[in-house]
Amino acid sequence: MTNPQTNKKAIKIKENFYYVGAVDPKRKIFDIIMHLDHGTTYNSYLIKGKKKNCLIELVRDTKDSFGQLMSRLNSVLTEKETIDYLVFHHTEPDHVLVKYFKLFIQRFPNITILASSVGIENLKRIINHDVKFLEVNSNFVLRLGGYSLRFQISPFLHWPDTIFSYCTELKTLFCCDAFGSHLGDTEIFTDLITDENKMKDLRQSQIDYFNFIMRPFKSYVQKFLKKIANLDKEIICCSHGPIIRGDHIQTSIKCYTELSKITARENKVLIVYGTSHGFTEEMVKEIKIGIESVNEGAVKTVIMDIFNPKNTVSRILQELESCKGLLLGSPTILGDVVPHVSQIAIHLNPWLHGNKIVGGAFGSFGWSGEATENLTFRMIQCRMKVVRPLRVQFRSTKEDITRCRKWGSKFSKIILGVKQIDEEFEFKIRKLKLKLSKYLRSDEMEISKVSNKRLSKFNKSQYDNKNSFKEDGKLKLWKCLICGEIIKSVLPPDYYCPACGAGPEVFVCIGFANPEYNKKSKEKLEEEGLGLKINNNISSNDDDDNDDNDKIIQKNIVLTSSHESFNVVMDDDDEPNVYTGHIVIVGASGAGVSAVKAIRSNNSQAKITLISGENAMPYYRPTLTSVLSNYSKSEEKEFFLLNKEYLVKNEITFYKNSVVTEIKRKKKMVKILRRTKKLKNTSNQEQYLIKGNSLKLNYDRLILAVGSNQKIPKEKASRIKTIFGKKKKKKVDQILNEGISSKLNVFGLRTLDDVTEINSYIKINSSKSAIILGCGPLGIETAESLSKLGVEKIYMIETHQIIASHRLDEMGSSIVEKILVKNKMKLFLGYEMIKILDKGDLLNANNGEGESNSQVPIIEEGEKSKIFSNKKKSDLTPGLAIQSIHLTEEEIYYIYADLIIFASGVYSEITLAKKCKLSCGRGILVNEQMRSISDENIFACGDCIEYKGYLDKSWRHSVVTGEIAGLASIGVFKKKDKYVRSVPPYSIFAFGYNIFCVGNIHDKKLESINVKSSNGQEYLRLFFEIENGIDLKLVGSIYVGKSASTIVDLQKYIAARASYKSAVKRLVNHNQISRIKKENFSSTRSSDNFKKLKNDPLTIIPNLHSLINLKDGLELFRKFLVQEFSEENLDFWLEIDNYKKMKNGHPNQIDVAKHIYDDFISYGSPQEININHKNRVKITDLIRDKKIYNDMFDDAQKEIDSLLVRDSFPRFIKSDFAYSLIIMKKLLDREISEVQLSEY
Repeated sequence: MTNPQTNKKAIKIKENFYYVGAVDPKRKIFDIIMHLDHGTTYNSYLIKGKKKNCLIELVRDTKDSFGQLMSRLNSVLTEKETIDYLVFHHTEPDHVLVKYFKLFIQRFPNITILASSVGIENLKRIINHDVKFLEVNSNFVLRLGGYSLRFQISPFLHWPDTIFSYCTELKTLFCCDAFGSHLGDTEIFTDLITDENKMKDLRQSQIDYFNFIMRPFKSYVQKFLKKIANLDKEIICCSHGPIIRGDHIQTSIKCYTELSKITARENKVLIVYGTSHGFTEEMVKEIKIGIESVNEGAVKTVIMDIFNPKNTVSRILQELESCKGLLLGSPTILGDVVPHVSQIAIHLNPWLHGNKIVGGAFGSFGWSGEATENLTFRMIQCRMKVVRPLRVQFRSTKEDITRCRKWGSKFSKIILGVKQIDEEFEFKIRKLKLKLSKYLRSDEMEISKVSNKRLSKFNKSQYDNKNSFKEDGKLKLWKCLICGEIIKSVLPPDYYCPACGAGPEVFVCIGFANPEYNKKSKEKLEEEGLGLKINNNISSNDDDDNDDNDKIIQKNIVLTSSHESFNVVMDDDDEPNVYTGHIVIVGASGAGVSAVKAIRSNNSQAKITLISGENAMPYYRPTLTSVLSNYSKSEEKEFFLLNKEYLVKNEITFYKNSVVTEIKRKKKMVKILRRTKKLKNTSNQEQYLIKGNSLKLNYDRLILAVGSNQKIPKEKASRIKTIFGKKKKKKVDQILNEGISSKLNVFGLRTLDDVTEINSYIKINSSKSAIILGCGPLGIETAESLSKLGVEKIYMIETHQIIASHRLDEMGSSIVEKILVKNKMKLFLGYEMIKILDKGDLLNANNGEGESNSQVPIIEEGEKSKIFSNKKKSDLTPGLAIQSIHLTEEEIYYIYADLIIFASGVYSEITLAKKCKLSCGRGILVNEQMRSISDENIFACGDCIEYKGYLDKSWRHSVVTGEIAGLASIGVFKKKDKYVRSVPPYSIFAFGYNIFCVGNIHDKKLESINVKSSNGQEYLRLFFEIENGIDLKLVGSIYVGKSASTIVDLQKYIAARASYKSAVKRLVNHNQISRIKKENFSSTRSSDNFKKLKNDPLTIIPNLHSLINLKDGLELFRKFLVQEFSEENLDFWLEIDNYKKMKNGHPNQIDVAKHIYDDFISYGSPQEININHKNRVKITDLIRDKKIYNDMFDDAQKEIDSLLVRDSFPRFIKSDFAYSLIIMKKLLDREISEVQLSEY
């Protein structure tokens, strides 16, 4: 039975999870203000863990409710069993068993109460009983053994001390009063309510509950909904009403989402008045004229006579929701306000109207005139901004009419933001209220002393002596200990909390508003008086293996307040992320580790599993070649990206020596094969093999950071030591025979294991010769490392005719070639490897029959490169581990050496992705959030991805995309975090030389100069782009030489797009310049040859401004930017162009400036542009101080203009959009015909 009215025992919700609350079907009034038609429930829940039991919430303090609670608890707890923890999500007294708490504690004497810091202080004054308390804060985890509760601070749902919790294992949200309803005469589960009338009652009850209880706290409800959005919710347990399950979960969330929407206030003033002899009504008409005279009636008025029966209180309050201003008019009768107008004033609320509405009072009087004063004070009590009241004695004279109109005009300007409220008046009123409140609050209850207990000893002394804070101009963050509201101020606030109304004594400083100042250590800030002592043990209660939690509880019993965290976040969008799903990351190199750190830096609740195919901790892969020559570097801390301490501290599960072999997308599960057994081969090298065991992991989000593989021919792939057979059931010996090659001196160079094997092989076998396949950066660095290890003869094979053909020109390549030859490398450029041969293969190379008189060309030991002689095959004797490389030219040649290393290029690893049918091209296809385009729960990053046809195998690319994937997986990705394609520098240092390439060097339209040193061993080439048909701007460079400072200068000058003159002056010796001539943009072209026109659209669209002025140009350019995800730059540029046309002092100037700031400048804005910090701060300060003028955005516009001109416009010119625009223009101008158009 699931109806708590008839079933007095505990109702099972899930295994070890019970409803033990109380039903009160006869209750008629709730919280004084709500009338109940169906009674209500006071819900309480019990979770029985393997080690601890936890009760969530108590019931109302009546005999019947207490009896129901104990009856249900005793039905599932034996006499020996107890309750270890009691959770209060808020401390509203009707949930605390006030009168019966002593009886409850007698049954469970060792109970520990969990609540927020404010909640604990409240409970001490409510229960008046000696009991243990445990303070919880955001991200605190309570482990019960098999079950865990994660807590989040969520004030004003609907009390300032409110928290909520989530049980991952039960997939249950305990949400306090949120989603509540008053329905005490039905089933306890929503999905078991079959009566349609009862279901209608439930929905209406939820709406009524929100309107009466939650409506003043809409913004806090929105924050709460955001925090729970990513939680996997099967059950929602409220404090009142049925338990929400099934489809009713989304229905309830949707209902709250709609109800919590905040109505945008209009430039409108509501005038509510009452009149006795018509004099106040006459004032209304004149004030209305004054209001609507400003800016051609920009502010509208709504007039409501309080004595009109249609103008009910509810109708007036509903109208007020859309207004920015409220004027209350009343004559003075017997020294006070007209009672009907007083009713409206009484219904004003600090939460609904404070700091949101500008208020004013006016009225006619006979002899005393207190009505306007009393109304003004009431508005101040509701924390509304107010203007000086307006009084007229008896009937208005001509002077009074003028005053009324001016007063209305001034009020209208305040609404529009053109004029400020009288600051002196507001300051005096605030001080008066503060002094009066302090006096009234200093009664025998000594509330201020109680509040001061919440302060640390040090912060109390700060409050008592405000001079301990210097007026240094640095904004600090002051936090209210009651509700958590944060205020920015240089000095401690001397006013009451604008959120909860608590006094100034409850504010404590928690840091600086500028994050740069918070780089100081926590201890240093405490020394300076900027922060409370933080309870570092508070979240250590996270291990099911602990014998018990008592030691932790003793450490965390609190008498004073502490904060959730040291770094306070002001922006709602930057609140600590509460995603609690399981994120599995496959791959533990740059991208995978970057994803881990991004997630954990923004979220402490998500479960993270990191899987690595290697046996080592994650390491810095770019340094592998230096580790090869100096293996001790692999033991240095700096070599590793993560350590065990980090993994343990951040609760990250790490599987090494493990490979994901299958992804089941529908089940959201990955299958892992773990290498757990070690075998040794004949060279005493350890090999990890599979026992046959496997592991299955369910995931909520999956991040693939599987990297790339070396481009190795199939012949080589069969000889590389593989670790898995194709079929799961193969025996170990079969895998051994198939997987481990007998050719132990053939190596890849991609992992630390590869480096270890090469290093060990060379030392054990005293290797003196080696073959390296590949002359790119990896090949060159490998050659240097081998020479340092004592390898005397090194052959380097490259399929291209020049070294690093993708990054170096012929001149640069030839200099690098000379450097390598000088260091005794033997180069074979333009050769392709066909096959690796054994001795037997070599003897049968020509005809397969081993004829003794056959001749084959061989490279002799000790001879110079590319010098060949002929030997009979029968004369060949095997050297140490003879291997041969089969090359193709006109003849076939053979090389032999002690070992072979593949240092070739790489390709994206997409085997796993293809197997589970993810969309792939050359890499896994992703969007700007690194989310797979075919599965919203799978992300990819690093070498394995393809984004808009672009692949990048650089380390920087891996780190950046890993961070984006990590942030997006927990739902904190913002538009400003989107991936931006960049060309990484090509930079290595080998044999004492820097080989460096950066920027754009491949565009045939570029002009360049090159400089070569007299000794032929230093080379510089600079690439320039023609701008505006005349100016040359530095955009790329190639450099080979020994100067590190030149590289620094090149990066700086290219980033700044230095002019030809400044670049040459700084970087080039003029006596060595030789100009490389290229056809420049001003070359003569035939006007009737559209093919040439197609190749150079700048003849039609020479610059950005001409593009925007063309018909359809602006529209096509914006469509192009939409594809580039950067349309906000153009929108901002155009907005500022229009804004600058507005004259200073225009009535709408402030509103327009604020609109631009909210849309483009403020952090997290919908179209946030990327400008430097200095300009952003400058504009923010101007908006805050309301110092508005028409060129205030000029610096920001110049930044964006530069970005559009340098970056967006050149790419647009090369796009199809530009060509289509040219076609339209030429057809319009009759400069090309339809026949010529067909050439295009």
